[in-house]
Amino acid sequence: MNKILFVLLSLMFLVAVFFASNLIVIFEPYSVFSYMEDFTVKGLAVEIIKGISEEIDEEIDVEFTQWDEAYRRLQSGPNVALAAMAMNTERKDQFKWVGPVSIIKTNIYAKATDNIFFESLDDAKKAKKICVVKDYYSTQYLLEKGFENLAVYNNEKEAFKAFLSNEGYLFTTDNVSLSTLVKESVLPNPQLQSLITYSMDYLYIGFSKDVADEEVFLWQKTLDEMKENGKLKAIYQKWLPGIKAPGKYTFVAEANYSPLTYADRLGKATGFVSDIVKVIQSRMGNHDEITVLDWDLIYRSALLNPNVVIFSMAKTEERTPLFNWVGPIVQNNAYLYKNAASNMAVPSVAYAKQVKSIATTSSWWMEKLLIDMGFDNLISYPSPIQCVKKLMERKVDLTVLTDLTVKDIVTEAGYSINEIEAALHLATRDVYVAISMGTSQVFINEFRETFDEIMENGTYTQLYSEYFK
Repeated sequence: MNKILFVLLSLMFLVAVFFASNLIVIFEPYSVFSYMEDFTVKGLAVEIIKGISEEIDEEIDVEFTQWDEAYRRLQSGPNVALAAMAMNTERKDQFKWVGPVSIIKTNIYAKATDNIFFESLDDAKKAKKICVVKDYYSTQYLLEKGFENLAVYNNEKEAFKAFLSNEGYLFTTDNVSLSTLVKESVLPNPQLQSLITYSMDYLYIGFSKDVADEEVFLWQKTLDEMKENGKLKAIYQKWLPGIKAPGKYTFVAEANYSPLTYADRLGKATGFVSDIVKVIQSRMGNHDEITVLDWDLIYRSALLNPNVVIFSMAKTEERTPLFNWVGPIVQNNAYLYKNAASNMAVPSVAYAKQVKSIATTSSWWMEKLLIDMGFDNLISYPSPIQCVKKLMERKVDLTVLTDLTVKDIVTEAGYSINEIEAALHLATRDVYVAISMGTSQVFINEFRETFDEIMENGTYTQLYSEYFK
């Protein structure tokens, strides 16, 4: 216990008479979110907690301790909250949640001098060691993915020090925490490079299960009001001026699905479906920015978190009960494609199962389709561009793409559409905008009604003609 810094503070906010005892809010040393300076807890998460408690006139007690102790306290309770914690599948049902208070991207980093490169998360399993923190959501995720080369430490500073001190070691953290670790490190920092972004995570205030639903609801309502009235934005401008505060709803689009959804040169969302969503947002009075990332990242975030609008998504039997659906927007046909220089013929699904390898995109409905059809010769990649490159380099025999998007994907990969050929039609699916479970039915209904309006007033037809002449 000598490693655990434990400070009990009382933030003398106004007392709420309708709660029997003070809520204990625990902070842990976590980058800009919470830290101890001159025996005072400071940080972005601290100011968010203070802002909420002042708005609801509740007195809270504050503790500051290391992560493993903070997490144990949250699990055991009673009447405990943890100020900034990522939700994941393992934790979701263990606690109650208010947020998100931040959205972060988690990366695996290497030292540039080590000359380490890889294209997929599985490649990182070949590394000497990946320095991680005990019980962190990122650690739990890597363990779920079968990683056996993790070097586990009690906190990020220890993990970062080990990473810098050992040749060939990797390190995982989020984009916000890294800047603080670099600034505070006692070791010289070489140039670092992000090898892969493998998670987009939503940070929440986590509550122990015994905390009353009414109190959790009040905290969520107050946080949403801070998002709407600009108070959360002001806190972000103070602590993270380069990062936007999360809105009440999160809009996420796939980066490599042109012409339906993709990012322009400035990283902004564009494409046919993106433009439809922008029109809907405008008519609903919503001004949240659309985040553009690889499909696997945004799909996992939409499965896990409420209030996420994700697009474009093919509606399948498996996905139907997992989301709320708006559309259909457009229809897509899936084909197996071959290198045009190959004389291979693919007369049937049975034949395709016998080829050496087929490149698929992680979490795409077409990948799941092939798995359900009994294919066991699939190699999964984070993006369809990588699939095309592997096909053209003759490292795989086939890849799976759709007729609406294949031309743009092939062009983005650096090839001509004439260098790829449709070999076998697999399926036809309608494409939708999907809204995650747990989202307000009022919001879902308004979104659907607004989509119906643009279908009826000619806006849809006009946008369609711009992309599909």
